[in-house]
Formats: sequence, C-alpha cells, structure tokens
Amino acid sequence: MKKTLLISDKQLSIFDQAESVQAKNRISPVDNKKPQKPIKTTATFIKSVEKIDKVHLHIFTDGASKGNPGPSAIGIIIKDENGKVFLDKGFFIGKQTNNVAEFSAAFYALSYALELQKNMIIEKISFLSDSELLIKALKGIYLMKNEPLSSIKKEVLILAKKLNVSIDFIHVLRAQNAEADAAANRGVKSKELPEAQILEKLKKLFPI
Repeated sequence: MKKTLLISDKQLSIFDQAESVQAKNRISPVDNKKPQKPIKTTATFIKSVEKIDKVHLHIFTDGASKGNPGPSAIGIIIKDENGKVFLDKGFFIGKQTNNVAEFSAAFYALSYALELQKNMIIEKISFLSDSELLIKALKGIYLMKNEPLSSIKKEVLILAKKLNVSIDFIHVLRAQNAEADAAANRGVKSKELPEAQILEKLKKLFPI
C-alpha cells in the first residue's frame, strides 16, 4: 500500500524557503526601474500542428518566483521522444510563491497536452519537474491541505484523467530541467500573461 504524508503549513514553508534559496541562484537580477505591468499575450493557446499517429510526450515544467512570494512565472517545454518541440514558453502569473508557480506550470502543461491530443494519438506522457513537492503530490505521496495548492493539484489530476493515457510523474535534478527553468525566467522578465482561456481558469484558483 502506498504511504501518504499530509503536508502541514510548517512543512510547506520549508519547501518554500528551500526554493527561495535556489531561486536566488538562478533568477537574473531585475533592475530598479518602474515595474513593468503584466501584458496580454498575443499568442493563441495552441498553434495548429500536423496530425500525428502516435507520440510519447515529454513534458518539462518549472516555476520561478523572485522573492517567494514575488513576481512569478511558469515555464513549460513539451517535446516528443525524438526531440521535436511543440511548446517552449514562459508566462507571468503575478505575485506568488514558487510552489504556486510550480503547480500552475503543471496545470498549463496538461491543459496544453489535452489540446494537442485533438491532433495526435498520445501513447504516453513523461512529466518531469525538479519540484519534489509537486511530483510527490501528483503521485499521491504528499496530501495537500494548503490553498491554493490543494485546488490546483485537484485540477491537474482532473486534466490527467481526461487525457486518459499513462503519465509518469518524474522528479529530476535541476540541471535536467534547464530549458523549463529558462522559460520560466523569460516569463518573469517579459510579464506576458497566459492566454485568456488559461488565465481565467487560474484566476479562479488564486488572484493574479
């Protein structure tokens, strides 16, 4: 029987503190000019893709927060097993903690995968993140009572169920997640918000 651990507020703060220390080492300094306001994205949620018979998706996600809580963004990379890139993007999500950014990145990524599924047969998904909290929460090892993480996790698992394919949630080292990390950092700098249909769903879970 799989053991589960209920994450308390104190334990969550330890995860946040650890992420904050690591974030200082990887988020580029932001100048002291007048803060840039969030901007609406000009991109459509998903570009048309060629129809593919079968594919094994590799999804890499990361969250970045300057200050924790502070200006935050999500980074998502989606490829097939041959390295063909379907998505490489970072989006701003306002003032959040790093953990909210990590969970939000997972929500965006699986929402995007669900749209991709309309044009391809997804045989399997390998979902990779350097957030131990996120991966163990999605695998059911950690039970979340903290909001908005509990609600975001619930929505992510609903998306996983809708996809109806085998999904391996895999914890990787930060070095193996460098592309998603870079995408998240671009999101912090650009202040570009997610597409409207995702933004509105996120706003129902936490203020942006």
